[in-house]
Amino acid sequence: MTRLVVPPDEKFRHSVPIQVRFNDLDLLGHVTNAVYQVYYSQGGVSYIDRVLLGWGGDVNFIMASIAIEYYKPVMLACRIAVQVRAAALGRKSFQFISRIVDLDSDDIYSRCQYREVCYSRVEKKSIPIPVMWRERILAYEFTPPLEESQAGRL
Repeated sequence: MTRLVVPPDEKFRHSVPIQVRFNDLDLLGHVTNAVYQVYYSQGGVSYIDRVLLGWGGDVNFIMASIAIEYYKPVMLACRIAVQVRAAALGRKSFQFISRIVDLDSDDIYSRCQYREVCYSRVEKKSIPIPVMWRERILAYEFTPPLEESQAGRL
């Protein structure tokens, strides 16, 4: 894989708020571990919608692997968000790093790494990452976000 440089401070440009629902909880009153993967998928879908401008067509991707680390439990009253960034681009796959954070304290509840493989629904096989996708991911991850004062001038 071609490695993208992830800054040591782990700045994430993409963040999506997640509503913790009562049915996400287990008998101990915290979010069950299986639901974390649903939250991470929501973050990934949101990232794709923003950076690659949505889904569709004959090319999609399939999750090839996922690893989740749990640091502290998410409870019903927690205000959380999933933060997502691309970490590596290979020929046919890309790796994401995500984390679930508290919106009030910035505490990290969990971290996740997962790998997606590009897939052609027509050819029914893995394919190289489309050039346009690669360019959009690189531009998004390596273009600093505008500060509010700069954004108002555009």
